[in-house]
Amino acid sequence: MHRIRNPGYSHTIMHRIRNPGYPHTTTHRIRNPGYSHTITHHIRNPGYSHTITHHIRNPGVLAHHPAPHPESGVPTHHHAPHPESGGNHQPSRAASLQRLRVENTTENGLKAAELCISYRNAGAFPTFAPPNKAHYSRMATVISLLNHKGGVGKTTSAINIGAGFVELGKRVLLVDLDPQANLSLSLGIPRQPVTIYESMMGESDLTPFEAKPGLHVITSSLDLSSAEMELVNEAGREFILRELFAGVKDDYDFIIIDCPPSLGLLTLNALTSSQQVIIPLQTQFLALQGLAKIKQVIQKVKLRLNKELHISGVLATMYDHRKVLNRDVVETIQKYFGPLLISTYIRDNVALAEAPASRQDIFDYAPNSNGAQDYLEACKEIIERTAHPIQSRERFTEETPTE
Repeated sequence: MHRIRNPGYSHTIMHRIRNPGYPHTTTHRIRNPGYSHTITHHIRNPGYSHTITHHIRNPGVLAHHPAPHPESGVPTHHHAPHPESGGNHQPSRAASLQRLRVENTTENGLKAAELCISYRNAGAFPTFAPPNKAHYSRMATVISLLNHKGGVGKTTSAINIGAGFVELGKRVLLVDLDPQANLSLSLGIPRQPVTIYESMMGESDLTPFEAKPGLHVITSSLDLSSAEMELVNEAGREFILRELFAGVKDDYDFIIIDCPPSLGLLTLNALTSSQQVIIPLQTQFLALQGLAKIKQVIQKVKLRLNKELHISGVLATMYDHRKVLNRDVVETIQKYFGPLLISTYIRDNVALAEAPASRQDIFDYAPNSNGAQDYLEACKEIIERTAHPIQSRERFTEETPTE
């Protein structure tokens, strides 16, 4: 709430509001006896309503609300003199106390904004331009690729799903949250002065590196391995990554996190900042071990820390249809995950192993390979699931599936 009293000069108020999913209210009480004032709102809210209330008292100068920032979701509105006032004559009490409401709808049909403005002796009659839907942009969907078993194709999938989204016209941010920094190395990104470690330590904001047009990367380093110990006494340490993403979510369609092969604090940060989890799963017997533990961790995070979190897909990797074992493992995954199993299996393909050696993703290295085709089809299905989430069947037991 702002209470402003200014005896003789103009003032400006600017808000930059980023709210990932809850309503907020802003109230202004402005008293200015002789000069104009300007209020600018930059509001970004993906799915819940917010209310802004202005109580403006200005005896004779027009109150001007400028056009919003190009990335803003607030409709343009201007103030013009009342047609009967001649520009300076005070409007009637009914006009001066009129409450105006503007409701705008996002592309998803969700109520995005409500403006309530009270004018008292403003000397101007407010008019509103129609809302421009082009100003509304959905914030990035955050996806964590999680499996605490190593060697299942998690980093390969993170890189190539991100690159596949770019092929489909999306803006993507890859986040290397593994202290081994395999994602950064696979794309040939040199050591950056600011990595995810410095950002999580509060030394800097996120500093994306442009791997190619449309694909940016937050790099990692071995220093990240000490982050859990250094943050052990930090209040709210589970939400550090979510706070960092608040500053970049508007710039991307998808943020993809390559989680470390563990279930520690780094992975917990990834889960609290994500809406979706994709589990890459090698089609081998040992890869099935520990799936119940992953499901249990995700359920606890959803219950206690992040209500939006859900498993959006299980991605079968290194699949060879000629092998009976691979087919049996896929059948077991289908039995326990049901429709969550992504229908496109990532076939065992030598090009996927060669691409990191060339510091490229599969679409730049071998765009006609089976690996490129499979990841592109998987990306299309993930985008579809983002728009229309699948309700999973809760058939997981405490025992790990081994059949």
